[in-house]
Amino acid sequence: MDGEPVPDHTTIARFRSGRGREAIEDLFYQYIRLLDEQGETDHEAVFIDGTKLESAANRYTFLWRKSIEKSLSQVKDTVRDIFTQKQIPGNVTLKKLRNLVDAKEASILFVHGTGKRKSPEQREWEKLSDLLLRWEKYEQQLFTIGNTRNSCSKTDPDATFMRMKEDHMLNGQLKPAYNVQIAVNSDYITGIGAFSNRTDSGTLVPFLHHLEKMQGKRYDAVVADAGYESLGNYLYLDAAGQMSFIKPINYETSKTKRFKAQIGRSENMQYHEDEDSYVCAAGRKLELRRENTTKNS
Repeated sequence: MDGEPVPDHTTIARFRSGRGREAIEDLFYQYIRLLDEQGETDHEAVFIDGTKLESAANRYTFLWRKSIEKSLSQVKDTVRDIFTQKQIPGNVTLKKLRNLVDAKEASILFVHGTGKRKSPEQREWEKLSDLLLRWEKYEQQLFTIGNTRNSCSKTDPDATFMRMKEDHMLNGQLKPAYNVQIAVNSDYITGIGAFSNRTDSGTLVPFLHHLEKMQGKRYDAVVADAGYESLGNYLYLDAAGQMSFIKPINYETSKTKRFKAQIGRSENMQYHEDEDSYVCAAGRKLELRRENTTKNS
């Protein structure tokens, strides 16, 4: 403190929630780079693990992709029936519905209040306007969720509903949360990041990109548990020239007698790398017949 008085708790709170919040991450990585310059850390191996932290959002403010898509489909079906009745040609689009609402609005004398009788045209316009608002709302909600998630919170759109660890009340329900990843090297925490992806395997590549961007260097080896295993991660680390020490998901199972007795599994067959073929328990050679291409997100 250099002889200065201890700051009040409100001062610390303002620093954390105000403009200082934007500088905290940059300050953190400045310290990490300083540790590297002083030889306290190296870039030989990084140990990565994660945990899920609950968001401050209300757990009942959820938005589910399937529910939104179902509601949007019902709106489109209703609009399609209206277009069919009005003999509007072509596909059912949001732009056509918006043009129809605007055209009707310009030709209606609106009435409001007690004792006023709405005309059939005004009632039809209100129905179309409601469909338009719902369509736009559902489209916006799907845009907020994005292509890589199935849920989000209304009050914290970046939070995804995740299966949390059991609490003392054994309430293991889905809650709005973030998947927080931490990197450790030479007994120091050298990186941290919060992600909306529920799985650890989906956070590995973006987290490594973040570490490389903030530190200016790439680690030689990546060490992680079985939750980070995926073909996409293996291919990325191989292409980046980084050695991977990621425990296979079926590592413990593969050591059991029951697993080894399954002669139909490729892991229990003899592989000939020069011929790219397997030899089964009956001594028959199994050669490559076709190749499939799959997309890994």
